[in-house]
Amino acid sequence: MKLRILLFIIFIATHFISYSQNVDKDRTIELPEISKELISMSDNDQKYRYKWAKLINEGKTKSNKFKRISKKLKEIDRHNTKRIKEIVEQYGWPTYDLVGTKASNSAWVIVQHADMNPLVQIYCLPLLKEAVDNKQSKPSNYAYLYDRVQIAKGEKQMYATQSTTNNGLTVGYFQPIEDESNVQKRRTEMQVELLGVPFGDPKNSTVEAYAEALGFEYKVPSVEEALLRDKTWAKAYQENIELAQQAMKSKDYLAAVDYYSKAVESHGHLQTKDYVELARAISISKHDHMPKAFYYLIKAAIRGWERIDEYDTHEDFNNIKLANPDNWLDLMTVVEDLNNK
Repeated sequence: MKLRILLFIIFIATHFISYSQNVDKDRTIELPEISKELISMSDNDQKYRYKWAKLINEGKTKSNKFKRISKKLKEIDRHNTKRIKEIVEQYGWPTYDLVGTKASNSAWVIVQHADMNPLVQIYCLPLLKEAVDNKQSKPSNYAYLYDRVQIAKGEKQMYATQSTTNNGLTVGYFQPIEDESNVQKRRTEMQVELLGVPFGDPKNSTVEAYAEALGFEYKVPSVEEALLRDKTWAKAYQENIELAQQAMKSKDYLAAVDYYSKAVESHGHLQTKDYVELARAISISKHDHMPKAFYYLIKAAIRGWERIDEYDTHEDFNNIKLANPDNWLDLMTVVEDLNNK
C-alpha cells in the first residue's frame, strides 16, 4: 500500500508532464533552449524522487543510500528553485507558446517542489493563473500550486490536493479545506479530477477516489458537517495552544513541542507567533523535529513575522542552525528576499 501511495504521488507529476506530449507537434515554441532545460530539470527531479520513494517503501530510511539520495534531492531542489526563479523573472511564466506543453508542465513540477523558498511559489502563482486564464497552462496546475502556497502559509486549501501523505512518509487526511462541502465542485471546475485517474476508470475522478489512492478514506461533508469539522479544528487548536503556552512558561520544552505540533495542524486558526514558538521549543529541547524547525521559521517569515532579522542572532535558534547549516542558508535566503522586497 505504501509503495502505491508513493508512486501515485510521483504519478501525479509525471502525468502532468506527459499527458499530451503530441500537442506541440505543430507548435513553434519561442524558447526551445529553455524548453529543453526545464524538461531536463524536471526529469532529474522525478528520477531522484522515485529513488527516494522506493527506499522509503523498502524501509531503508536509516541507510547511507537513503541519506545520499535525500541530500542529492535537496541539492536538485535548491538548484531548480534558483533557476526557475531566474527563468520566470526574465520571461514570465513558461507558457505553452514560450516553451511547449511538456516543458510548461515541467516548470509547474519544479515550482511545486520549491518548498525551501515558498516566496518563489508565491511569486509564480498569479503568473500561472494568468497563463491558465489565457489557456496557456493546465487549470489543475494552478489548483495544486494554490493549495501548496496556502499550506505553506498555514492557511486552508481550496482543492484538496494537499494531504499528510504528500511527503510519502505518513498516512492520514486532507489538510483543512475552505468551504469543504463544495470542494468537488471546485476540483471539477479546475479539472483536478483528471489527475486522479491512474487506472483509466472515470469513477476514479472524484476527490474520494483521489483520497483512496493516497491511502485514506474521505467523504465530502455536508455544509453542516463541514462547519462542525471546522469547529473541531478550532477547538483542538485552542486547547493545544493553551497547553503549549503553559509548557513554555514552565520551560517544559519537550511537552511544548508536542502541543504546538498538534496545534499547527489546524490551518486557518494559527497565529504567526505559534510557528516561531514551536521552532524555539524544538531548538532549545534539541527535539527530533529539528529538521522541521526551519520550515516553521520560513512559514512565520512569509506570514509577515516582523522580527525575522533576529533569526540569525537569537541564541534560542542556535541549535537549529547547527543541526543543518544548509537548511539554515535556505532560511536566510528567504529572509534576504523578504528584506529586499
